[in-house]
Amino acid sequence: MRTLPGLLTILLLAGCSDSSPAPQPDAADARASETAPGDGAQPDQPPAADSGDDGASPDGPAADSGPTPQNEVEPNDGKQTSEVNAISVPAIVNGAIGSANDADVFAITGAAGQRLTVTVTPGGGSSLQPHLAIFAEGTPPAVVAGTGAQTGEYYTLETKTVFVAVRDQRNTGSSPAGVGDPSMTYQLTVNELTRAPIAVTVDGPRVKAQLSPPGVVRVFSFSAAAGDEVDATVYARRLTPSSSVDTRLSLFAVSNKKWLGTNDDLVAGQADSMLGGKLPFNDTYHVIIENIAPDATTFDIEVAVTKR
Repeated sequence: MRTLPGLLTILLLAGCSDSSPAPQPDAADARASETAPGDGAQPDQPPAADSGDDGASPDGPAADSGPTPQNEVEPNDGKQTSEVNAISVPAIVNGAIGSANDADVFAITGAAGQRLTVTVTPGGGSSLQPHLAIFAEGTPPAVVAGTGAQTGEYYTLETKTVFVAVRDQRNTGSSPAGVGDPSMTYQLTVNELTRAPIAVTVDGPRVKAQLSPPGVVRVFSFSAAAGDEVDATVYARRLTPSSSVDTRLSLFAVSNKKWLGTNDDLVAGQADSMLGGKLPFNDTYHVIIENIAPDATTFDIEVAVTKR
């Protein structure tokens, strides 16, 4: 059986980086490297709003009875392509980090532009310290970890399988602690994230938001014509006072469902992000902003889209 490419790297490392390969932008001379997300929802805030999307809390399950809970089935540690549990959205899964250094991996058939909210909650009496990774091969991963329930949001940049990996944060890094036993139970929930993007005006004022709580993904929306040359820029470390987030910016053409690129650092040593170039479509574009600094304590950002 074939080893799942890229998956073991995620499971071995506690954090994440932009080392995953990404497609080249369609833009003619895009700066800094890639592009962003879109679900076509209409913004629910004016461009100057500073609260971010619809608030800090990710969307929860639908108001009806919800999906039928299922149980995690071993082996599902992702060492082989067959060793994952397939789930659909929405989903509720009951599982356990049942042995030393155990990792549980779930696979979702993802669609370009789909947004997900994923929560792992320790069971009653469980000592689990959840580490949650959400990723697709060749696209940037999202990681959140800590004590208590952990929620991550994910913008699916390409139509491909999305993987969700659950383990204990003490088992990450170069010296895994080897914790795990059947009492370390959890419940995993996966839902569509329908929160509307934040409107940003091309050549308008910067739009304020916060990259909190940990794991949140902020989506900004603007319209442009094919051939427009624009720069999407995030300000965080350059604010006064400086924010401690390390941003990652992606650009996505909504109607065409096309990922144009992703950028981590504007330049070496500069944790703010920027992506720019000639746009390929008459479309609505999404600027997707994540925080990849797990130790961040201040979360303010400002986003601008400007024509060259």
